[in-house]
Amino acid sequence: MSRRGRGAGLGGPGSSGAPTSTPESAAGPAGFVLAVDSPAYGPFAAGRREDGKVVLVDHAVPGDLVEAEPYHETSSLVNARITRVVEPSPHRREPLCPSFPACGGCSWMNYIREAQLRYKAEVVNRLLSRLRPQGTRPDRMADGRWSTVDGSPTGEGKPAPHGSPDPPLPGHLLSEILHDALELGYRHRVRLHLSGRPGVPCSIGFFSHGTHDVVPIRSCPVCVPELDRAVAALAGWPPPVPFSASVELVATADGAVLGVLYLSQPIRRPAGLARRLVEDGLLAGAVVASPESGWGRFGVQSGRIRVSGREAEEGLDAEESIFVPVSATSFCQANRTVNRLLVRHVVDTVRQTGASRVLELYAGHGNFTYPLAHAGTEVVAVEVGVDLSILPPHPRVRFIRGDAVGQLRKLGRAPLVLLDPPRTGARELMPHLAKAGPGHILYVSCDPNTFVRDAAVLSEGGYRIASITAFDMMPQTHHVELTALFQAD
Repeated sequence: MSRRGRGAGLGGPGSSGAPTSTPESAAGPAGFVLAVDSPAYGPFAAGRREDGKVVLVDHAVPGDLVEAEPYHETSSLVNARITRVVEPSPHRREPLCPSFPACGGCSWMNYIREAQLRYKAEVVNRLLSRLRPQGTRPDRMADGRWSTVDGSPTGEGKPAPHGSPDPPLPGHLLSEILHDALELGYRHRVRLHLSGRPGVPCSIGFFSHGTHDVVPIRSCPVCVPELDRAVAALAGWPPPVPFSASVELVATADGAVLGVLYLSQPIRRPAGLARRLVEDGLLAGAVVASPESGWGRFGVQSGRIRVSGREAEEGLDAEESIFVPVSATSFCQANRTVNRLLVRHVVDTVRQTGASRVLELYAGHGNFTYPLAHAGTEVVAVEVGVDLSILPPHPRVRFIRGDAVGQLRKLGRAPLVLLDPPRTGARELMPHLAKAGPGHILYVSCDPNTFVRDAAVLSEGGYRIASITAFDMMPQTHHVELTALFQAD
């Protein structure tokens, strides 16, 4: 995941009238007392100081009254930390992890669950309000009706119902976040920093937000139990050689834990380290990527992870009838249950457009590809880093290893283009995509900021949002997954 600088992604301060803050002198000459009234896309919440400057307060919750101390200030923005919570928000709770807030893994763990969902929707809606396609509101369907979260019309001029305790802001499209009941124990995939030396237990943990300072942990409550046990085991393991690495851990559907270590410095025998990780009972399969020394594997054959003599697979539907093999380095969503909701929504949305052929860009290892093909859609899937050798053949799937822009130019127009770019978005692709002129574009985004930036280009190219849906893929964090269906005018 990419890290954003402080202050990035502010949805804007509350629009309910003049800011409410008490005199700055109440907290001493350096600090001030602030009413925090707005969520922001990050590990902070916002208020407005008496001088008009927006203040982002680390780990504040909308509704808090806090004493705050600034640590960075520009002409229009202040970053501050809490020195005292004068009056806690009704949406604040004790965090469910002792490593919060030092650990950068969970940014909103001090929000009650209902508030997390409400404020994610609010942040997205504020970002969407920046879009004004061809002079119309971004929250109207192409035919002028309002849309509910699943894209169905609610009637002429009537706002969609809201999933939070409070009514929606008038004129906003997104009314709720689709989610699973689990707020802990949901992560099947996690990336951490791992380092150690012989005779000393390893240190494993997350980077503190916006830094490269590792916060050591021995447990992670948002991980599924088997991942949590692997974290604890790695934290107590004395390695055979000194190393420092980024480690990706994935729990398979049958409870095995697989790992990939990306070493920061070369070691002589990466395969030896991989073997020890498996033989010492820490992982079921391991890959170690060492600069200069190459890849070392144990429990891995031909790019596939093998568990108990068979391939690890990822189930993409609730009935677990559609599977794709999981390679050592393939991307998969952290939340398996919500990913199935997302996959089902994408398949249903494509079906509703009537498109029988789809060009899929940033296709990964087939998260949407195979469910679409299973539903009868012909798919040409493009992914720059795909390992074609591990993908199962399908009569309606053609996988191409290549970059999105180059393949879009080469393949030409398709009835529907589906894209699921990384967190940085698809800035380079957007003008080419608008020019290609597909009837529909289905954009899956894991960052609403880059989505709004890219959507503006599509809007200028003659597209408008027909429906938009959000998914709470990562509870306890500010992150939110979006799907938006664009329709050509």
